[in-house]
Amino acid sequence: LKRLIPSIIKRYAFTFSNYEREINHEGIIFNLDIRHLIDRTFYINRKYEEENFQDLVDIIKNENSDYFFDVGACWGIYSLRLAKKFNSLKIKAIEPIKRNVNRINSSVDKNNFTNIQVLHTAVGDQNGIILLGSNSDWSPNYKINETNVEVTEESAIKTMDDLFDLNNQKIVMKIDVEGFEYETLK
Repeated sequence: LKRLIPSIIKRYAFTFSNYEREINHEGIIFNLDIRHLIDRTFYINRKYEEENFQDLVDIIKNENSDYFFDVGACWGIYSLRLAKKFNSLKIKAIEPIKRNVNRINSSVDKNNFTNIQVLHTAVGDQNGIILLGSNSDWSPNYKINETNVEVTEESAIKTMDDLFDLNNQKIVMKIDVEGFEYETLK
């Protein structure tokens, strides 16, 4: 059943083109696209990477963090949940895919969050323009410099140092950049 129910929901979404969902969970309005695994999982279980999320909550509390950087924010599940939990936490949701940026911005507006800033860029070890690619038009996960793909999109890429000047600030970071982690950290 754990695999069957998500599979049925996915088939339904593709068959009837009824894939957009808006749910209210934890007092947050989430815009979901159940064609995506993460969205489907969250839609069914109302959970996603709970251990990782709780670790971030504990670190932010214990360290009295000033900033949370959500690098590779996708549709912002971490950013939205942390924005609700910590009103004074300054959140930087960084995402190179325009469709995902639009989803985050829509959620920020619907929830009236004022502590999330959305940045439409990739993060790496150089500034410039990169090409993102995916094998599916509806996928929220593109890879940088991916070859043999159906869909491509250009994005700016910037170094963290060029994006922010935050000396002596306590920063917590989540990085999920589809295999580009080394360049992002560099």
